Amino acid sequence: MRASRKYSNKKTTVLVNPAPVIPMLVAQGFQEYPQIEAILSELESLNDKVHLLEATKLATEAGDAMAMNVVMLGALCGLHLLPFTREHFLDAIVGKVPGKYRELNLNQRAFEEGYERGRSQTVAGCREGGHD
Repeated sequence: MRASRKYSNKKTTVLVNPAPVIPMLVAQGFQEYPQIEAILSELESLNDKVHLLEATKLATEAGDAMAMNVVMLGALCGLHLLPFTREHFLDAIVGKVPGKYRELNLNQRAFEEGYERGRSQTVAGCREGGHD
């Protein structure tokens, strides 16, 4: 949210995993975690488009919640917002996995889950921002 407040504009597209990451002060009861709708509302006011993706859930289904970032990269690639091809991403993601883990295909499965959601733009829908 802080990055969006500082860097977003009416051309910015945001990809959001709604799974909370609870900071220590929240876990200890010293602060409250904002409701997801409040977060999305502010993001919509700051950005052109906000895409929701249940990346943690998809990564868990692919084999490990730790692959959530790879799901997000897949969706980003599938949305065609960057000048890199699917093959560029897969070479970088899968090609860097040590051989003994490569046969598990976790990163590739996670990437493909995200990619398909982004490609079909069914990343839980696109919410339009509040810019004129």
